[in-house]
Amino acid sequence: MDEKPTDRASNDADLATEKWRFERDLRAREFELRTREQSVREAEIELKRLDYALRERDQANRDREVEIKHAESRGAKWRSPLIVAVLAAALAAGGNAVVAFVNGASQRDLEKSKQEAERILEMIKTGGGENAAKRADVNLRFLLESGLIADPVLGAKLSAYLDKTPKGSGPLLPSASTRLGFDDAAPIDASLRRNLETIFTRYLAYLDKAGFPPAIKKIVVQIEPGFDNAAYDGEKIIIDDKIADDPSVPIREYMHHVLLEGGRTSAHAARSHRRRSRGLFRLQFLEHAGAR
Repeated sequence: MDEKPTDRASNDADLATEKWRFERDLRAREFELRTREQSVREAEIELKRLDYALRERDQANRDREVEIKHAESRGAKWRSPLIVAVLAAALAAGGNAVVAFVNGASQRDLEKSKQEAERILEMIKTGGGENAAKRADVNLRFLLESGLIADPVLGAKLSAYLDKTPKGSGPLLPSASTRLGFDDAAPIDASLRRNLETIFTRYLAYLDKAGFPPAIKKIVVQIEPGFDNAAYDGEKIIIDDKIADDPSVPIREYMHHVLLEGGRTSAHAARSHRRRSRGLFRLQFLEHAGAR
């Protein structure tokens, strides 16, 4: 049985509708697939960007680690035990050099001060006599004018003292050479001789200030190595070189000479003085010297 035209038209319309729906769905799927592909591509691009950022951060961390290692390696050189020991030794040597220099300068200044003090003492050792004080004044001014007093403070004080002190009224010290001498036949060290001269000069000044009459006879001092003692035999004072630096030894023997030559004592008094002189005169002089 033949199909009617109306039915054929209806079937064609249905087929067209189905085809349109199919094509619509197909295009929708294609659009969806393209959208997904675009999303995937964007996700891949974002992943690549993140991966690049991570790689940059990782590279920056590595660069920082390298810098830290370089800094540590540079600092490790100075923390090396060998370098620390060398630096410590260098610092110690430098410190010792500075201390040695300062001590040497202080010692030189001290020696210079002692020499200048000895020069001044020598200049006023004019002994007695009418013009002794005037000679001492002339001698001190000679020291100042000749530049032998290098210390400006000491020179200024000495100059001010001489200006305000009337001429001929300054201090005097007895000259040890007029009261005692040294045996030239017996060898004596130069420094020991200067020390003994200083001891005798100060002690003679002390006796004169105390009003003790000087001995008339000049005494000779002899240094005798191996003598192991000190003695006065009526003509000279004999002292062992090992004890000559002790001020009490030459002072005690010189007092024997002064007392015996001055006729102030008998044999008994001399023995009594030997006992007392070991204490009283030595104590007084050492106190006097310490006060200076």
